[in-house]
Parts: sequence; structure tokens; C-alpha cells
Amino acid sequence: MLAVPVLVSLAIVTTSATPPARAFPDDQLARGEQIWNNVCAACHGPDSTNLDAPLFTQPGTLANYNTAAEAVQYAIENMPDDNPGSLPQQDYYDAIAFILKMQGINGGAAPLSPDNAASIPAH
Repeated sequence: MLAVPVLVSLAIVTTSATPPARAFPDDQLARGEQIWNNVCAACHGPDSTNLDAPLFTQPGTLANYNTAAEAVQYAIENMPDDNPGSLPQQDYYDAIAFILKMQGINGGAAPLSPDNAASIPAH
């Protein structure tokens, strides 16, 4: 009987659990959700299911906007539908941060603001 040496290769793969990146600060997302529920949902529906209005909390519905800044500007100029531009500017940023989070878009740990909105992709 002939013995043949066999090389066995054992690869040990290690992974480090990296916590998921935060979309935006929790307090901004909470404010944005409240604005969504109290203002936006009147037309868009609480779960963004009103087919007569854009389904903004559904993935891909901000495809017409390259950046969060463009989405905020559109919201300021056109929303709420019955009184465009009537909300405080921060409310628009908070609402768009919430919408982006619902679409799975990570904006980082900093609040969405005029300082960073142009650098955050909207899709």
C-alpha cells in the first residue's frame, strides 16, 4: 500500500461585526416622522400608500432628485400642497431625512441640513 501525503488547507475567516451606519440622528428622524404623520400623510397616506400622491416612503420614489438638497428644495417650493413653503425650513429637512431613511438611504450621523444636503444622494 502506497501512502500519499495529503495537504489540507484550513482557512480561518474572521469577520468583525460592524454596526450599521446610522441614517441620520434619531431625534431628527423622530421629528421627520412626526411631520410626515401630521402634515404629509394627509395627502400621501400614513404609510405612503395613497396612489393619488407620490409614494415617497417607498424605495426609488426620489429618483427624480439627484441629491437630498434637490428634494428639500422641491418640498419647500411645493409642499404642503395647499400651502407651499409654510413649514419652518428645518421641518422640510427633518421630513426629507425621514423619507430618505425609509428608502434605505444612509446620510451619515450628522443631521440633514443646508450644509450637507447637496452631498447626500437621493437615490
